[in-house]
Amino acid sequence: MKRLTSIILVVVLLTLAACSPAKETEVGKESSQKEEKTSQVKEESKETQAKKEKETEKMSEEGTKVIDGLGREVIIPANPQRVLALNSAMMESFFILGITPVGKVDNYKIREEGMALPSVGTPNQINIEKVYELEPDFIVAHTRFHSAIVDDLERSGAVVYYINPEKFTKNKNEDWQMVLARSMGKENVWLQHEKDLDDIGKKYGDEIRKMADIKTGLMLSVGEEIRAAQKASGFGIVMSRLGIENIVPGDLPDAGKKSWVKYDVEKIIEADPDVILILANSKDKEENKKTLKSFKKDPKWASLTAVKENRVFMLPFSVNPNRSSFEGMIEKTAKAIKKGLSNKK
Repeated sequence: MKRLTSIILVVVLLTLAACSPAKETEVGKESSQKEEKTSQVKEESKETQAKKEKETEKMSEEGTKVIDGLGREVIIPANPQRVLALNSAMMESFFILGITPVGKVDNYKIREEGMALPSVGTPNQINIEKVYELEPDFIVAHTRFHSAIVDDLERSGAVVYYINPEKFTKNKNEDWQMVLARSMGKENVWLQHEKDLDDIGKKYGDEIRKMADIKTGLMLSVGEEIRAAQKASGFGIVMSRLGIENIVPGDLPDAGKKSWVKYDVEKIIEADPDVILILANSKDKEENKKTLKSFKKDPKWASLTAVKENRVFMLPFSVNPNRSSFEGMIEKTAKAIKKGLSNKK
């Protein structure tokens, strides 16, 4: 019996010894295969990363892909050589970024160097042939004025980027100026400009609020009909910079086409703004005084707090994106309000 047990034990040990190398070999193979796969994945990952880097590098050389105000995919050139902006505010934005456009719109009256440029007409009536003559490589157009001439502008061979003020947000990183600045490697320049505007607006806004509790406002253009400056316009933005909330909603008819929109008298009376600013129609001071006096005496405005508190002020003719820089518009508006408040005392 003992002898049989010993034989069985020897057989088991021999069997185990015979099987062990095979298992070890199989385990080794599996381990090796796993290492190979890991190595392959790492190599593929490196190749993919390298490919992405090359694509990014290529994109940075060509420009930045964005969606413009008309919903089109556009590649903004990183280093355009011949830019053209089709309204005054957009022209001024390029000057701020240190870029001189190749042409101007006739309305532009801010910088001498801009006024001396060859004309392509007015924002409302662009002379396409003049655009072609200037051979721009990048054109900035406006959805309010130029939506109907997309094809004509693109035939110039330039990249055409449309801005849409209605899409302005409180996030300054999404404003069209910041998009352009970032695309052209001038983000810090525009950020500094924004900071300067914030500082100027806060300074004058604080000075105004020390003189009177002004929180809401309305800017009007008075002529054959009365129109209000909407929020998404150079005029409306001036008030917001001073910390004055524009009572005009942004979804009125024609808001996407015009800076000045019709706004019902009843709505104005209901909102009862703290201050009303009337933009001068000309440099004629006597005529402007008559316009202001006529507005204040108009019975339909008699119930307004701004009228009763004598907070209806005339803004200079130069408070206009065609005739003043953004800083100038803020400063002139604030000084007109402060002068009006001082005259009350």
